[in-house]
Amino acid sequence: MNIKAWMYYPLFLLLILFGVDKLCLLDEYKRLTMSDAPFLIFDYKPQLIEQMVREMKPADAGAGQQKLALILGTSRLLFFDYDFFQENYPDWKLYNYSAPITFPAYYWYILDSVRSRGLRPDLLIIETAAFQYSDGTDLFQRSNLAYSFDLPFILRYFNQFTRDEVSGYLGRFLFASYRYPPRPGVMWDRYQHPDTNQTYRAFQAMEAFQQTHNGSARNIIPKESWFQMDRALMQYQAQHKTLPWLYTNAKISERHFYFLTAMLHYAHENQIKVVLVRPAVSQELQAAQRQDASLQDFLQAFDSRRDKMLAEFPAVYIDFNQRSDYICTSFVDDAHMAVPCYHAMMDIIMDTVQSGQPRPASP
Repeated sequence: MNIKAWMYYPLFLLLILFGVDKLCLLDEYKRLTMSDAPFLIFDYKPQLIEQMVREMKPADAGAGQQKLALILGTSRLLFFDYDFFQENYPDWKLYNYSAPITFPAYYWYILDSVRSRGLRPDLLIIETAAFQYSDGTDLFQRSNLAYSFDLPFILRYFNQFTRDEVSGYLGRFLFASYRYPPRPGVMWDRYQHPDTNQTYRAFQAMEAFQQTHNGSARNIIPKESWFQMDRALMQYQAQHKTLPWLYTNAKISERHFYFLTAMLHYAHENQIKVVLVRPAVSQELQAAQRQDASLQDFLQAFDSRRDKMLAEFPAVYIDFNQRSDYICTSFVDDAHMAVPCYHAMMDIIMDTVQSGQPRPASP
């Protein structure tokens, strides 16, 4: 046996394994193995950018072209009623880049990708809630860094990420099976019963809906048009699930204020209207936040930093939990509005945009 040739066998084996690993990037593989839907939503956003470029840069662009509005938010802004918006605001074209548990770094990544393709939005609707400006949890790493960003962006803003975050990103970038871990038993069940497996069917329905509604989604779990009526359950969710999940070890994130500043500076330079919004959450979650003494210093620090930025840049901030002319009583859980609440919310936002000044809340 040729000893020199034998020495290359481990390299050949590694290349084969590396190639097999890339099978985990196939869309059907992901639908068969993943346990939750965030990958579907994040995966579609680059496609939505390309779709937007095709639709908003026609060869005969000029007078009469629709204005471009982008929504950048978490799952709380994901369920905007796209059909309602287009019917009521035909002069605008809406693209929703919201995704579960997103942070300002992700919003700047999307906006940077849009501007690099030669598009300038006319309106940015950006979710701005306190938990998005905390580095106390690993939510950013498990959501945004797990399923979004490209390598050039990570390298360009390398100093804004921790060593562990970069290592985790590179691991998922290089090894698809780390990003989308195989679950053979689950895969076999969904493969055998694609028409009856509820998760597989839900993935298909969500994927089809977002592709025909410019990135907006619909809540189909546990079912469409779901309203949570159990207030005691919502109180339990707020105190024991949502609040600890979002605000554990809450501390101000300089990184995410950096990316918010980048967005506001870009918008100001290019005369883009910006509306920062805090979507409505249930009374139970609001009460849990107020009653948690450990959160108060963080929330006050966040309010102070946000107000300082609003004084520096011409953006409007609307807190839909503090308006007397807006009441949402329909929630799918303690932190997410039901679809009907989005209609009045969008009307207030667009009234603000079209009037050029914040719409005053009714006394």
